[in-house]
Amino acid sequence: MPHISSAPVDAPGRRAKTAVPPTGLAAHRFRADIQGIRALAVLSVLLFHAGLPWLSGGYVGVDVFFVISGFLITGLLIKEISRTGGVSLTDFYVRRVRRILPAALVVIALTLAAGWALLPLSRWESLGWTGLWAALSVANWSLAADSTDYFNADAAPSPLQHYWSLGVEEQYYLVWPLLLVVFVAFALRRRAGAPTGTDVRPRRRAARQAAPAAGEPALDPRAVAIRVLLVAAVVSVVSFVHSVLYTPQNPGAAYFITTTRAWELGVGAALAALVVLLPALPARLRVVLGWTGLAMVLAAVVVFTEETVFPGYKAAVPVVGSALMILAGTHAEGDRHGAGVGTLLSLRPARWVGDLSYSLYLVHWPVIAIASWRFAEGLPLWLGLVLAAASVPMAWLLRIAVEKPFMGSHSAAASPTAAQTRAEARRRRRRGTLRPLLAGGLATAGVCALALALAFTASQRTALPDTEGAVAGAGAAGAGIATDEDPEPGPADGTTAAGSNRAEPLASAEDTEAEEPASPPEGWDPMDELAGISVDQIVPAPSSGSRDGSPLLYRDCQVEAADDTAKRCEDGDPDADTTVLLVGDSHVHHWSEAIVDEALERGWNVVSYVKGACPITTHTVELSEENGGPRPFTECTSWNEKVIKEVEAEQADVIITSASFYRDADGSSAADGMAEGWKKLVAHADHTVVLADPPHASRPVPECVERHSDDIAACSWDREEGLADSGTPDILAAAEQVPEVEVIDLNDFICPGPVCAPVVGNALVYMDSHHMTATFSHSLDDALWERLDRVIAD
Repeated sequence: MPHISSAPVDAPGRRAKTAVPPTGLAAHRFRADIQGIRALAVLSVLLFHAGLPWLSGGYVGVDVFFVISGFLITGLLIKEISRTGGVSLTDFYVRRVRRILPAALVVIALTLAAGWALLPLSRWESLGWTGLWAALSVANWSLAADSTDYFNADAAPSPLQHYWSLGVEEQYYLVWPLLLVVFVAFALRRRAGAPTGTDVRPRRRAARQAAPAAGEPALDPRAVAIRVLLVAAVVSVVSFVHSVLYTPQNPGAAYFITTTRAWELGVGAALAALVVLLPALPARLRVVLGWTGLAMVLAAVVVFTEETVFPGYKAAVPVVGSALMILAGTHAEGDRHGAGVGTLLSLRPARWVGDLSYSLYLVHWPVIAIASWRFAEGLPLWLGLVLAAASVPMAWLLRIAVEKPFMGSHSAAASPTAAQTRAEARRRRRRGTLRPLLAGGLATAGVCALALALAFTASQRTALPDTEGAVAGAGAAGAGIATDEDPEPGPADGTTAAGSNRAEPLASAEDTEAEEPASPPEGWDPMDELAGISVDQIVPAPSSGSRDGSPLLYRDCQVEAADDTAKRCEDGDPDADTTVLLVGDSHVHHWSEAIVDEALERGWNVVSYVKGACPITTHTVELSEENGGPRPFTECTSWNEKVIKEVEAEQADVIITSASFYRDADGSSAADGMAEGWKKLVAHADHTVVLADPPHASRPVPECVERHSDDIAACSWDREEGLADSGTPDILAAAEQVPEVEVIDLNDFICPGPVCAPVVGNALVYMDSHHMTATFSHSLDDALWERLDRVIAD
């Protein structure tokens, strides 16, 4: 998290005739206890990421950081406005650049390099793009968008994901001073009749005119604090209400975006104004407030979990707790009893960790995340703790080598001596302002270029070959898949020719030319063939597997979670004699590669209505956590209502649907609602077909095969467990209630034995853990159409 220095800033003198309470601007001084609060925050995050089970809510350390940042930054701004009558925006932004940018950019660059060296090719592109957005301080918005991406639900966290919080703070630093210039400094100077320009030099001339006495502030600190408090209150209330309302609707995106987090910084800002206005609190009250605040933060760290809907109103627990600890430490230096929480927080070890907190926050997560990809079942606790401990010396080195030198790199030109001429002082100040901004801009551009280079390199190397017309029935008989229409023959052993980017068929020409059997060959099990397959033969390549989705997906034919539009996509001749409707969730999409081409060859028309994570049902299902929930999926309910009306108008010959696993919003089985939805379909088509859902894998298949390239069988999974996790049990239960529907089950072609193979023939089965690759789907077209033709002929 950005670490705002709590070093003392010269306090301005006070007006002789203005009664300032004992706290006043002196409340904003160096605070050793705040360093201790920082230590608490960063250790909570560090140990949470290390996997310590009893700190399941350690992520709230970020919320503690937000409150601290709002308090310290606003305290500095109140001082500057009181002293000069305004805010030097250029000086403010230069200080932020020096403080935040160097260490942040160094860690991004090192993480990109480490990812290139240590992570699989499939992870490079997402890492590159996240690095770009992190360097531009907008990673939080990128991650919010990804959190609502249905086909990104299985993606592993980026090693730069923690930069979301820096994005929130940096956006706050950009906007908050501007608000104070407009609503505080400008308004107060206008009321006082002084010039209101925001340029540095006119403002300082105005300040000298308004404060003729040496050390006298240009504006009354109390008046400034009152205005700041009002602005902070408005921002905080609006943001808090938005957070409370939006978080249950879209918790994935709400966690990252600035608008749901601004109130946390606003609480710190309001507190910064309050300590100027309020008299010093009684010592006993401060003791109670401090320990209460610590208890609230620790309770959130221990009680909250990853399933907690957050931020929303629950974020008030660590936020208020942090504010109470900060308030308790205000003017506590005179306390002799030492009973306050500040005594604990001010201990030398706590202060040392607090000083290290920014660098430690930056360094620890890339170390843990990059190491984690080797462990499909999660990083072992012992290793997580070792890596967390190893992050401390790395952070110390970053602080010594990068963070501190730039913090102390203020040019003498920024504070000209009396001996310098005024013109020379202005020139030196201008150089002292422009140089860090220019250097920061160039450094940011360099890191962005590095990130883009990684992303585009990955994009080129993982581009899918043209496989149209090249599938040879891998699902039915274990045949391989070529990647060209006229593949050149490979070596006799079936391995990939040197320098070739395609995988050759594993079956003989007789096998691939023979008519597909009605069922898989007796005793055939793809698991038996894995030992003879090298990763170079797999199509698509595991590094490209996550891209090999349905063409309908890449044509933007799938409606996303927050949308309820009944979007219609059409392939073929609208005037065709036969129309096929594909309706349902993305598990209809992943069959489309096996359906559409053959339908078009027959001169049929194919129309699709598809919404991610939304089956055909009359009930309201629950949107799962990985898709932006948990919450009642009301958009799915309204989408179903609209689609049923569209289906009535289509009057199709054949309707095909399928579904993944769902629960109704009340926690009950989704089968009854699906059955009622199918009854509405049956009334508007000659034939209604439901495709059984394949057994879900226990982990993302492409990444697992990359990880276990020397032992592909390690990526297999239990058939019965996979079916239990799939939509097939509900599909079969619903079908019993609607005898008019025909269920087609090809799972014996996909997983005929007790254990499911990640590769069948040489085709990669899934693009994640439950969506078939387009390549594998295409390999099932003969088996599927044989059964469809039988249904249509009846």
